[in-house]
Amino acid sequence: KPSKERWESVLREALGSEFEMLCGHTLQATHCIVFLRRELVCFVTKLNSAAVSTGIGFGQNRLGNKGAVAITFSLGNKALLFINAHLAHARQGLQNRNAEYHKITSQLARELLDVEGLGDMSEDEAIEQLLTDMDYVVWAGDLNYRLEMEREDVLDLLSSDRLPELLEADQLVQARRNHDAFQGLEEAAINFRPTYKYDSGTNQFDSSKKLRTPAWTDRILYKAAEGFRVEEYTSIQNVLISDHRPVYLSAEVELDLVSPSGSGPDGETEEQNLGQNTSQVCAVM
Repeated sequence: KPSKERWESVLREALGSEFEMLCGHTLQATHCIVFLRRELVCFVTKLNSAAVSTGIGFGQNRLGNKGAVAITFSLGNKALLFINAHLAHARQGLQNRNAEYHKITSQLARELLDVEGLGDMSEDEAIEQLLTDMDYVVWAGDLNYRLEMEREDVLDLLSSDRLPELLEADQLVQARRNHDAFQGLEEAAINFRPTYKYDSGTNQFDSSKKLRTPAWTDRILYKAAEGFRVEEYTSIQNVLISDHRPVYLSAEVELDLVSPSGSGPDGETEEQNLGQNTSQVCAVM
């Protein structure tokens, strides 16, 4: 909790008074926060958040060391959903990651949508319903997908910046191509170096005894309606405080801003827990 509060404070200071924290939700170390320009807050309705745990546990009771948090709301006449996730680790964890994607997304559909018969739908049907109901979805985080290639070969290709050849061996690229996970979502072109694993404080790939193979573990995917334009998708190589490199997506979105009944730029926004903040250690499904 202290680190969560510090992080929120840093973001507030960086963004300045023009932005208001709309909502924050934390599941152990996985944190999702949405900030919005103050002049847009009056157009917000249907604000909600949820968490899904996929970590250590028994049966349906799982700790939140792995899992996802999500925040959804409508802005004008468009429904938006932001998901931040931490999926299963290790190269051999591919099937677990794919399964976690399906569990997380289908469970979020059941928790966040008000659709008759949703509880009787299969995972795939629930996911399709969620992607249909939301105009914009951002599905991001430490997704932990690895490269199906030996370390020496990866480093050799990186030495000559042959990223397209490396991406052909990327598990997430293959999972999407094979319709195993993340169907209906897109990813902008990757033109940056792998984001994991680095020696802390350096731009040197892992030199520990484990000699982990570089990979693009940190990703941002999206589903967008018309009027969505990606401006930039890249990593920040000069942030050296972690063994990962942070990734960001900048996009331009066209919205028709329709005020909810009884509210507007000069009126009062309907009460909906703006600025709500939730912390969880686990989730019981």
